[in-house]
Amino acid sequence: MKWLTALLLTAQLTAADLGSLPEAELRARAAKDDLPAMVELAHRQLHGKIMPFDQKYVLETFQRGSEADIARAHTGLALCHSWAVGMALDEKPVQGLLEKAADMGDAEGTFRLGLFSLDSTIQWRDPQLGFKLIRKAAGMGSMDAEAFLAKCALTGNGVPKDTQTGLTKLHALAEKEGNTQSAIYLAFHFRDTARDPDNAEKFFRMAAAQNHAAAFIALGDKVLGSKPWEAGKAAKLEGSEWYRKAIARNSAEAMRKLGGMQVRDSTVRKPGEDWYQLWLDADSKGDELATFKLAEINYHAPGYFFRDLDWSKSAAFYEQYLSGNPQEYRNVYLAVDRLLEMYFNGGQGLERDFNKCLKIAQGHLDLNPAASAYAGRILLHPDAPMGKSRDHFIRGYACMLRSRAVWKMQRQNLYWISDEALFVLRSRHGMTQGEVQRAEEMFRQGYPNPETPILP
Repeated sequence: MKWLTALLLTAQLTAADLGSLPEAELRARAAKDDLPAMVELAHRQLHGKIMPFDQKYVLETFQRGSEADIARAHTGLALCHSWAVGMALDEKPVQGLLEKAADMGDAEGTFRLGLFSLDSTIQWRDPQLGFKLIRKAAGMGSMDAEAFLAKCALTGNGVPKDTQTGLTKLHALAEKEGNTQSAIYLAFHFRDTARDPDNAEKFFRMAAAQNHAAAFIALGDKVLGSKPWEAGKAAKLEGSEWYRKAIARNSAEAMRKLGGMQVRDSTVRKPGEDWYQLWLDADSKGDELATFKLAEINYHAPGYFFRDLDWSKSAAFYEQYLSGNPQEYRNVYLAVDRLLEMYFNGGQGLERDFNKCLKIAQGHLDLNPAASAYAGRILLHPDAPMGKSRDHFIRGYACMLRSRAVWKMQRQNLYWISDEALFVLRSRHGMTQGEVQRAEEMFRQGYPNPETPILP
């Protein structure tokens, strides 16, 4: 066992010194199955220092290196899981792998663990620890960590704002040290904050020269403008090429954008490209908008896409989209509406499911008028699928009152459920004045709401 420990320590020390080796020498060592050299080669591919980007090689190398307990491989494997390199997105192992890498003294692993602890979307969140780890990584020589701290100074994110210090540091890292991440931070600053398109393009091109996917996408977006479907043919062809460069760097956003272009214009398709597959690939890498687009296309399948009409697929994509807790309220609103419609009506490959409809409605009763309206329609259904007791009808009527109130809260001039519709509902079910008053009282007391079950 002593010889194995010594071998692993030697490999670890060797890996730490490989960053300065020329590519040719590194490839020669990797060709001899030198695992630390292979891990370094995989890292250079992962970060765009070497192209083409062979995802299968990168993933398998990091897996081998992680099994051999190489710190750099733990970091690389964590990024493969987080960035969906050679696999579908899977963030469950990320924290554990980064903690291993950081404990073993890997600068990038320490930096990435710091970023992980700053992520507002995870339960395990500790900003104080995050900045401590990032500062430690900067002290260990991570220029990406230095760049991140400079960007925080520039924006005042988590640290006192010092615009000049942040800009000076980022310029030095980008222009003197060739740090790609600094160039990207500067490019977005000049594009979105300083409104300096010339400097923005300068730094995007600097990052693009180092194969940064976000730079490729930004340059493609610039060529196509705010309405890419209205761009001229030359602009579309150039923009699509920028997106293809980003796709070669495994960008889900670029996959979604190129797929969207190809839906509208077949002239930007190359042989073997399929817009639907591009969206599927983007979805597998965690792009929420791609998931939403797949749900949409399988819901209505316009024109010659009729072959894609499949409500079972559409419902699955909408539910996946909602499970990701997206921030885009308009799309959430629409996804809920569509799911309620599909499960209430059934058809197009999806079985009618009133229980599922009520379950979906439950979480959106406070903001979406369709949620309480569909709940009411189910409870007041002529076939009484959930039961024929008077309590069901009273609850259903209260749900309709909630729907009207939400419409009014959203300042809609036309209410989906009119006074005439309420009259018909009361008449159809023979509701007495006392039952109507009970429904109105339930509504005044807050029924229905997301916390209380629609049916007890």
